[in-house]
Amino acid sequence: QAGGNAVDERADVYALGAILYHVLAGVAPYEGKSGIEVLTRVLTEPPQTEFQTYTVKGGDTLIDIARQFSVSQEALICANRQLRRNPNLLSVGQELQIPPEDWTCPAPAKTKKP
Repeated sequence: QAGGNAVDERADVYALGAILYHVLAGVAPYEGKSGIEVLTRVLTEPPQTEFQTYTVKGGDTLIDIARQFSVSQEALICANRQLRRNPNLLSVGQELQIPPEDWTCPAPAKTKKP
């Protein structure tokens, strides 16, 4: 479909796969600033890499974890909902999702007001 070919039931299967990928990986398979940019990436790039899981150890700080994985603290907070209220509240054994280095936090969904 993105390549200009005829659309059939495979487009629905692909859409379902993209939704499942987003749910399971925590990131959309392709992101961009416009629909055209997303379609270009669909045609030319592999899907975004999956998140890693990191288990917090004694003495860890958010900045140390961010530096270890070359991501921003903001990306860690965005990728881990439990950190949004208090990013400094880490506990030993807590599992954090580490986004890929080039990951950007998706913008919050806009809701329509009635």
